[in-house]
Amino acid sequence: MTADSSPSGPPPEAAYFEMLAAYWRLLGVRAVADAALADHLKDGPLTADELAARAQAQPNAIYRIMRSMTNAGFFEEVAPRTFALTPVGQLLRSDVPNSFRSMILSEMGIERVAAWHNLPYSFRTGKVAWDDAYQGKDVWHWYRENPAQGEHFAKWMTQGSRVTGQAICKAFDFSAYPTIVDVGGGQGQFLTQILDAFPSCQGILFDQPQVVAGAPDVPRLKKVGGDFFEAVPAGADLYTLKWVIHDWDIPKSVAILGNVRKAMKPGAQLMLIEALVRKGPEADLAKWMDINMMTMTGGEERDESEYRELLDRAGFALERTIATDAFPWLLLAKPK
Repeated sequence: MTADSSPSGPPPEAAYFEMLAAYWRLLGVRAVADAALADHLKDGPLTADELAARAQAQPNAIYRIMRSMTNAGFFEEVAPRTFALTPVGQLLRSDVPNSFRSMILSEMGIERVAAWHNLPYSFRTGKVAWDDAYQGKDVWHWYRENPAQGEHFAKWMTQGSRVTGQAICKAFDFSAYPTIVDVGGGQGQFLTQILDAFPSCQGILFDQPQVVAGAPDVPRLKKVGGDFFEAVPAGADLYTLKWVIHDWDIPKSVAILGNVRKAMKPGAQLMLIEALVRKGPEADLAKWMDINMMTMTGGEERDESEYRELLDRAGFALERTIATDAFPWLLLAKPK
C-alpha cells in the first residue's frame, strides 16, 4: 500500500480535485486582475458594495469572487462582506514596483490558453503549438499585431527583471566590465539595475527598435535598436542575455550566440542568465517553464551540461555557473 492510499493520507483521487481547484483559482485571479480590484483596495478595506461601485460591477458577484479569493490568500475578510489586501494581494496592484498583475494578464491570457490547448501538436510533431494555433504566426508577430496584450507581456518582463535583478547584482560584481551590452534587454529594467548598483559601468540596451523606443532615458545607458539574428553592438566588455536563449531552438540559439561572438573584442565575456533544470523527480519550476517554451516559442530550458554543449557549438567555453538568491543562474563563458 502506498503512502497516498493509506488511511492517514489523502486518496489518489484528491490530486485531481486539487488540480481542478488550482485551475479555477488561476482563472479567478486573472478575473480579479483584469477588473483591477486590488487597485481599488490600495487605500484600505471596502465592503463588497463599495468595491462593486468602484469597479462598475454587480455587488453580489463581487462578494462571491472576493470570498473565493480570500480562501486563496489574496484578500482578507476583515468584517462581514468587507475586504482588505493581504501581502500576496498587494502584488496584484498595478502601481507597486514588484507588481505581478501584468504577469497574470499575460500568462493567463486567452491567447495562451489556446496555445496550451494545442500542446499535443508539439508532442506529435516537435513543432511549436502556438504557431500552429495561430496559422503560422509566431508569438512575437502576434504581439506586434495585438499591442494591448503585447504591452502586458512587456510589463511582465520588466517586472520580472525587477524581481530578479537585485539578486543578480548581489551575486556578481559587474564593476570589472566598463561597458555592458544587454542583448534582448527589453525596456532596460535589468541593465538599469546594473548601472545603479555599479556606477563605473556604461550600458548599451539592445533589442528590437520598437521595444527600446519604449525604454526610459537613463544616464550612462545608450539605446540601440536592431535584430540579434543579424548583428549586435560590437566592442563591449560583457554581453548579457537574460531569458533570451531559452526562447529558441538549438540552431537559432547558436545563430544568436554566434553574432555575439563576432561582436566581442579580445578579453570580453558572455553571461547567460537562465534557469537550470534539475535532475531527479523533485519539484522544479524550470521543468514547467520548459513545457511553456515548447508550447510558445519552440525554445527549451536546459541543464548545465546542455548549456555547456550549446555554448561549445557556438564557439564558447563555459567557465562557471553562479547561483543567485532568486530563480535564475548566471552562466559565464568566454570565446574559445
